[in-house]
Amino acid sequence: MLSTNILILIGTAVFIIILWTVIGIKHLSNLSKNTDQVWNNVNVKLKKRYDLLPLLIETIRIYKKDAEDMISTCIALRQKAVLKYYPDAEKLEAEHNLTQVINQLFYLGISVKELLNDSVYLELRKEIDELEKSTDENTKLFNEAVRKYNSTRKSIFLILLSLIFSFKEKNIFEFEV
Repeated sequence: MLSTNILILIGTAVFIIILWTVIGIKHLSNLSKNTDQVWNNVNVKLKKRYDLLPLLIETIRIYKKDAEDMISTCIALRQKAVLKYYPDAEKLEAEHNLTQVINQLFYLGISVKELLNDSVYLELRKEIDELEKSTDENTKLFNEAVRKYNSTRKSIFLILLSLIFSFKEKNIFEFEV
């Protein structure tokens, strides 16, 4: 009788541990997948911005021949940003630098009267501004999802599972408009 009760207790404990493990892993996996899905939304906006940059560069080249240094910097930064997919320090730096150069190109555009009358330039500027605002909104959602994931994986109930099953901490992404 006593050995039966001990076996029942051991069986119940094992069942609870297995249930806790399965539910914890599933929860962490879902949170991780959610951050990846939200990042895909951010990345789509960034790719659209990358696609518009050559048009902006060519439009500025038409009116401002002496801006080759800034244009080549923009091209190099665009290439660097395109190569990095997931947010890390290099991606963050590349995006910040690219945004600064885009803002310099827009500032340069203000100084050239012909560009201010060019409908292609004005449309590109409007599209890039809208994309950056949309990217900023999506980035905020991504950062919220990452913070939730990171805090959940560090919770007292799931920290052991996150260590055993390699649920690594994710980086937030601060997008600069």
